[in-house]
Amino acid sequence: MSQTKTTIPKLGGTPSINDGTNHAPAIMTFEYWIDTPLSIAKFYGEIKVNGRKYKMIDSGEPADPGCFKPDLVREDWCSLYKEHRRALKPYILKGMTPSQVRKLLKKKRNEKEM
Repeated sequence: MSQTKTTIPKLGGTPSINDGTNHAPAIMTFEYWIDTPLSIAKFYGEIKVNGRKYKMIDSGEPADPGCFKPDLVREDWCSLYKEHRRALKPYILKGMTPSQVRKLLKKKRNEKEM
């Protein structure tokens, strides 16, 4: 079976945080994906788009009591996102990879300690 790449459309709400490819953005914010066909992820906790797995992770944004606003985060960014949330946006927009961001953040942390 062949696989077709689809472009992630520019939908209403906060745009996805793209790392240079329209086929697999690093983060899709709650406002971006919740009212689209991607919302099926809320039943499974994850979704696969263009061969890349996205997991639902709480964005830390305020929500109604007992609720949360999860973002869809590409699997390679999940561990960083859990710690830094949407503060990763500037690094992603620069086209940095998760490993480059880890190195940079570790360097900044070490400089602070000195």
